[in-house]
Amino acid sequence: MSRFFSTAVQARFGRTAAGRFRAMLFAAALFAATGLHRFWGFAQPHHAWLRVLEVQGLGRWAPSSIEHLAAAIAGCVMFVMLWSNFVSQVTRNRALLGLVFVVLYGVTSTLMYDGREYLATGDINQLAQMAADVLGLVIAFVWLTWPERSSGLQYVPGRGYRA
Repeated sequence: MSRFFSTAVQARFGRTAAGRFRAMLFAAALFAATGLHRFWGFAQPHHAWLRVLEVQGLGRWAPSSIEHLAAAIAGCVMFVMLWSNFVSQVTRNRALLGLVFVVLYGVTSTLMYDGREYLATGDINQLAQMAADVLGLVIAFVWLTWPERSSGLQYVPGRGYRA
């Protein structure tokens, strides 16, 4: 666990400029797919075959929860990748940026909006959306801060090389 918050261990994914660009491209594509899914559902809620299959197969909670899951992942990835251009790619910096986004998104979207809606309506779908938000944030946070594989020689600032 200490490797996730190390000052020397690099994050495994998105270390290079090309890797960060691919991660941001993935996040933009996920945002676009989520937006299209949402638009399709509003335009034709009972005739969109994908949404009908989701409701029939999983339940009424599925379409909105899938959108919340994808939006949480894409938002966290985009935020961390954009801001990590200004800091080094060590896991501690990524974890700090990820935690900032998790707190901001968790408070504003999950608690202030979905939580208030749940308290007002008692709709179980709001709880599913809140769970999807939390799951999406956890998935994105772990993916972004996953440490690189350990090697025999690793540079630790102030200690030189160790075998």
